[in-house]
Amino acid sequence: MSSPEPVLPPWIEGEVCGYCPSLRFAPGEFDVAGRPDPAWPWRPGEGRRIDAESGVGVCVHPHKVRLPVGRWGSERRAPDLSAWHAPEPDTAPSRDPEPARPAEPVTLSPGLRRLLRGTRPTARKPRRDERRPPAVRPAPSVPGLVLPEVPADADRLVPWLREVLGRAEPDRFADVLDAAEHAAAATHPPETIVAALRDAMS
Repeated sequence: MSSPEPVLPPWIEGEVCGYCPSLRFAPGEFDVAGRPDPAWPWRPGEGRRIDAESGVGVCVHPHKVRLPVGRWGSERRAPDLSAWHAPEPDTAPSRDPEPARPAEPVTLSPGLRRLLRGTRPTARKPRRDERRPPAVRPAPSVPGLVLPEVPADADRLVPWLREVLGRAEPDRFADVLDAAEHAAAATHPPETIVAALRDAMS
């Protein structure tokens, strides 16, 4: 069902997320939603959101993919593609363009020729600060904070984050968020944590 080549027009393709189903499927083969929702959870194994009922990929950024919201793939319907038309050029080309002038030959002086012949690219030695290994950021210390154990299942990460952040006092929210992110990093990859944080705080 997937298309072998990217199906987005070039003036849209650069705007969508790198994991958007529109990069793998044609219009009508995936759903478009107005925002993230538990009805279309993030599936780390597939690297995208999936409609919980139909199993079809879901894009949650209609303004980026330029398609109307709808369960197009789940209901096997074709969306309106009027927003996919190429933008009009700013200025129309002149009807009788002037012929291009041939480039004038560049004459190098003898001294410049000798200088260019003797130039060889050399590898730059790393500076002293570049040789040091990157510093490891220590886990934040929040007095009195005890986090529940981080779930190993990525699908349980969003409820875990909502529980931890929901109990945080307003003046300590940033510290609790930092501690939760650091704790989750010991079990889950960064892209999974970022997606879970977006869902938890949406």
